[in-house]
Amino acid sequence: MLLSHHRRFVYFHIPKTGGSSLTSVFRDDLDTRASLAGLDARAPGWQDRCHFDGRQHSTYRDNARLLARYPDYFRFAFVRNPWDLALSWYTALARASPDETLGSTHLSGPGFKQFLRRALRPRAPGDWLAWASQAPVHRFMIGRSQSDYLTDRAGRLQIDFLARFEHYQEDLTALCDHLGLAPPAPEHFNRSRHGRLDYREFYDTHSRDWIARRFRRDIELFGYRF
Repeated sequence: MLLSHHRRFVYFHIPKTGGSSLTSVFRDDLDTRASLAGLDARAPGWQDRCHFDGRQHSTYRDNARLLARYPDYFRFAFVRNPWDLALSWYTALARASPDETLGSTHLSGPGFKQFLRRALRPRAPGDWLAWASQAPVHRFMIGRSQSDYLTDRAGRLQIDFLARFEHYQEDLTALCDHLGLAPPAPEHFNRSRHGRLDYREFYDTHSRDWIARRFRRDIELFGYRF
């Protein structure tokens, strides 16, 4: 979570929604900016140092008491189509662990569907922890709904502006304008958004339905469709 008392905003970083680029854009305006001088954005853990509580993916519920002290701060987040998000998780894991941990690193093969079955099916806590420990990235976040980051315990959305990964540059530029910041230069945008895969090509009827059932809340709340 990024928190700026100067600009009076709160940003919730949902994984795989362009948060690295956004953090890079906003980090010089954070209240901790003095401690970020010379911070190498290629160094491991650099984002955690920018975020208020030291955790880049903390949720509204994690900080509800703190945020109650700043009810007029502008809260925003980026969300992403759940089918596209699942594919993004898979490709990231395949790059980080290019072995048989995922079944296959080839999208045209069975690996993606095997990944979905293993990541999204119900499992006992011990099975989940064993599976999650096999990769160097945060697998525990894969099956988490995006709405979990942005809602209170009653399920109410606690966001003033819901930006979309699907038109990332336009929404980020609009955010900068609202907050009184200079618009970001093109190099701030993650290269993974250029030449992106069409997620529709990698699903069959069954895998499409897995995502629809697992992330029904996100699909309905954010208005997504396959």
